Amino acid sequence: MPKIVIGTLLSIAVLQIVSFSPQPALGAEQWSWFRAASAGEPLDWWLLHGKADVTISRSHFEVILHDASEPQMVRYTLVGVISNNRVKATVTTEASDMPDEEVTGRLRRLCSRQGGSRELLLLTDGVNVIGLVRGVARGAPCKPA
Repeated sequence: MPKIVIGTLLSIAVLQIVSFSPQPALGAEQWSWFRAASAGEPLDWWLLHGKADVTISRSHFEVILHDASEPQMVRYTLVGVISNNRVKATVTTEASDMPDEEVTGRLRRLCSRQGGSRELLLLTDGVNVIGLVRGVARGAPCKPA
């Protein structure tokens, strides 16, 4: 998928995220997420978004994706590993008979000249994209990744 398309989808999804506050799991940090999937027609995309509870422990991570329209609803869960900022995960669609999906991607930290930064994780199975993003406090050291 071309980088411009992924960047555009991320921008659109971040702009669409609405404010709500499901309580993150103990030890989890709250991120925002989107999922873009081809809807079959060449120019149609199916977009979902919401808040995510992300727990990273050394090289293991778990993610709970809450639906924006129903914040208490868990839409997807992801479980995976991180090695050298490379991510491999299994995506489970909750309350569905859909098979699990295997996705890969890269965890990046983008630093701002004004201070602060963002962490960004884009995952794909080659067709669908899941993006996660969070802001990092201005006082936190930023090492681009």
